[in-house]
Amino acid sequence: MPLSDSLFINRELSWLEFNRRVLHEALSEDKPLYERLKFLAIFNSNLDEFFMVRIGYLYDLLEENPFQVDLGGATPERQILNAAERAYGLLKFHQEILKDLIERLNKEKNTRIVSYEDLDDVQKTWLKGYYIANIYPVLTPIAI
Repeated sequence: MPLSDSLFINRELSWLEFNRRVLHEALSEDKPLYERLKFLAIFNSNLDEFFMVRIGYLYDLLEENPFQVDLGGATPERQILNAAERAYGLLKFHQEILKDLIERLNKEKNTRIVSYEDLDDVQKTWLKGYYIANIYPVLTPIAI
């Protein structure tokens, strides 16, 4: 007896649902702000891996056999579109949470975010030196 398509949950959408739960941990008021920011970072890392691995596989499958359907009856193209739509909504929600948490941290720590143009020459010189000494080496691969 054949099984109904409605009995199956799409693998990619199920994974995105898990990552939605990770994102919701950043909303938990009983956690410190920095821990909540950490959940946002975990969400981002998970989503990067999801697109590289899972959606990458679907694109490969799309080239090999575009009409192959999963157990739920969706083609690779439909799975990609469904996942992209769900991920876009999650990313918008992530940005809202991040903006709120940064505003709270700025109030709590009495800090503010300013644009580079708003810095004076002394601050720009210090920032350039800090960037060259601490950030640029991490961003630049070193050849041996």
